[in-house]
Amino acid sequence: MQQESQWEQEIHAQVERSQRWAKGIFAGSLGAVLVSGVVALLGFWLGGCSSDLGHAILHNYPTQEQVVTVPKGPMEAYLCAYKSVGLMEGGIVTAHSTVPPSLTAEVSYAVRLNVIIEPVAKGSQVTIRGSVMPHKMVMGEFDEVQKYAALLQKCRTEDL
Repeated sequence: MQQESQWEQEIHAQVERSQRWAKGIFAGSLGAVLVSGVVALLGFWLGGCSSDLGHAILHNYPTQEQVVTVPKGPMEAYLCAYKSVGLMEGGIVTAHSTVPPSLTAEVSYAVRLNVIIEPVAKGSQVTIRGSVMPHKMVMGEFDEVQKYAALLQKCRTEDL
């Protein structure tokens, strides 16, 4: 009888641990947020309430590249490139180097820009490579590379 009661106690303890775990997952704030978030995303996507959301979930954006020639020396072009990041929504420089002039930035809270500046005969060539960061979505169009290039084009004629 002693063994049965130990065995029963062990079973009851395991059942209680399982129940506490299940309650923690589904009744806890993290579990509730995860479950409600998944349900909301599926509702929007399947219900067609937001075509941009469905497009963002299903679309894998390829890396974009654009080259801009700036009629300034490499260091002036580097300063212009650095300042241009701050003019974009959510723009923050995450890494930079002056030799060779280059920087990495995050813009629009979802896009990583890699910018490399090289001297050429008529100034500097700025190569911009943009990619959507892992686990991020772009709502609307992925046009941050073009927007950044436009800021650099503006830098061609005036100082920012």
